[in-house]
Amino acid sequence: MKWPTIRSLYLRESFLPSLGLTTDFPPKLNLETINWCNRKCPFCPTGLGELDGKKTKLEFDIIEKIANELESHSFRGVISFQARNEPLLDHRIVDIVTCLRSICPKSFLSMSTNADKASEDIIRDLFAAGLNAFSMQLYDKSNRKRLNKFKTDALDSVPELYDEKSVSVQGRKERFIWITDKTPWKKDEGKFSNRGGSLDLTYEKKKLRENRLHCHFPSHQLLILADGSVPLCCNDWHAEVKMGNVKNESIYDIWNCETFDKYRSHLKKMDFSLPICNNCDYGLYE
Repeated sequence: MKWPTIRSLYLRESFLPSLGLTTDFPPKLNLETINWCNRKCPFCPTGLGELDGKKTKLEFDIIEKIANELESHSFRGVISFQARNEPLLDHRIVDIVTCLRSICPKSFLSMSTNADKASEDIIRDLFAAGLNAFSMQLYDKSNRKRLNKFKTDALDSVPELYDEKSVSVQGRKERFIWITDKTPWKKDEGKFSNRGGSLDLTYEKKKLRENRLHCHFPSHQLLILADGSVPLCCNDWHAEVKMGNVKNESIYDIWNCETFDKYRSHLKKMDFSLPICNNCDYGLYE
């Protein structure tokens, strides 16, 4: 019998939505604790300075409110500390991980970062606080040695930490770290989407798929922004389609709202005519 890889276990919450099924509570939560980033990447509206408004932090009492509701639903899914931002710029991040781990002990806590603000100490502190997965995005080849050193140090110093790229396991391991190579990231390489139409990207080297991929984002993950609002999905970069706000509504009510159900119904039928979807290129290219 071939056991699943770490990555397939990490993405296990995508299984039901891929069949067109939706649970009554989100299996994955993307949490944007702050709304800014230190990089200026041409494939990202945040880096291009296209997001409206001032720097915003999600209040700690709202984070606790979110955690308590998750636990009231016996949440066992994934909580990812990233969205349109760089999570390590939030000086509260270790305390936030500690809070979520304490209140939601069965959840799987992950983080994706450009690692510009990473250090050996902060990585160890995050795992000690209860983080399960730490993904470092490599955008510059010159940064490879530094990120490899972080990974090596963590593997040597953090108990029961595994390299995601090399481990296949029986069952689910608790903690792992890896580097995702995003080089080269020039837009003509075709590695990035147009973020729901937010970016004007032309991919001459991209090959159209014979059949467009099914989009399951609104069925398998809930994105909470730093102001508490919930957009359609991770590609609704400017939050043009708002589903609600966790400051005055429950996650359950937002997830089961009429607008979410409308989008899911359309996408299940491969109907991409609704706003955001009609300009999004997710699933179009190989």
